[in-house]
Amino acid sequence: MKKRVYSATDIMHVDCHKILEPRRFGEEAVVVVGVDVGKLDMRAVLRWADGTFERPWAVANPGQIGVLVERIGHLAQSCRPVRVAMESTGTYGDALRQALADAGVEAHLVSGKRAHDYAEVFDGVPSQHDGKDAAVVAELCALGKSLAWPWPAPDEQVGELMFLVDQLEAATREKTVWVLRLEAMLARHWPEASRVLAPGGGTMLRALAHYGGPAARWPRTRTRRRRRCSAGARAGSTPARSGGSSTRPARRPASARARPTSRACGGVRRRRSTRTARPAGATRSSSGSARRTPRSRRRAR
Repeated sequence: MKKRVYSATDIMHVDCHKILEPRRFGEEAVVVVGVDVGKLDMRAVLRWADGTFERPWAVANPGQIGVLVERIGHLAQSCRPVRVAMESTGTYGDALRQALADAGVEAHLVSGKRAHDYAEVFDGVPSQHDGKDAAVVAELCALGKSLAWPWPAPDEQVGELMFLVDQLEAATREKTVWVLRLEAMLARHWPEASRVLAPGGGTMLRALAHYGGPAARWPRTRTRRRRRCSAGARAGSTPARSGGSSTRPARRPASARARPTSRACGGVRRRRSTRTARPAGATRSSSGSARRTPRSRRRAR
């Protein structure tokens, strides 16, 4: 096995004439260039139709994309079809896709899940790095495990709609973060509010902006109740102005008044007499038994 198989060569030092000189291509020969796209640099690996590979090419992103497309163009002049395969890496590969579309080179998309699963099958080692990933992508594309990935035609209306959608998604994510924080604060300081109103609704936000919290809402109700009670008490004890007669406060019933205990009477308990006490308002009948006077007669007396 060769040493340093995945050591990269700068794209500026690649000579396509030396690479193509010892090879003879048929009409059905397919050459695949696998590209591992990164934020600052790329790795490109050339796979021949017989299953052999060239050493990885180091390409700066986006400074050397034009040089890479130029090298691929030289290959396309000698080889019948040339395909460039890459993984979906967000927007870091859009500049390369647009340059390939302008040069007329076909771009293909390889699933990242397939590339990850095929890593150990490729060389028997479950490792992943830039050079190996580019070779795995080229191998899967040659085996037919890729899809055509053309660059869409520019459209101002579609681009404006996509920009608005991205802006809306960003605002929604930010709102979700703050709504979750607000819900946590309500659960600690005002748990009843989240049971009635949605934490992210407009009514809840306006209520919080107006009151600020439960401390600014409920003391007003308590103060009003106290004022009503004090006003009712003053109205019951204030003398009437008309007629010159004064109104006395209502007397509490006898059952509600507190009775003196043994301590209030000097600490000495009184003995109960052996005679049965006559109930209040009772009269003695001719037979000697106590008879209770009806309530209506007592009031008349």
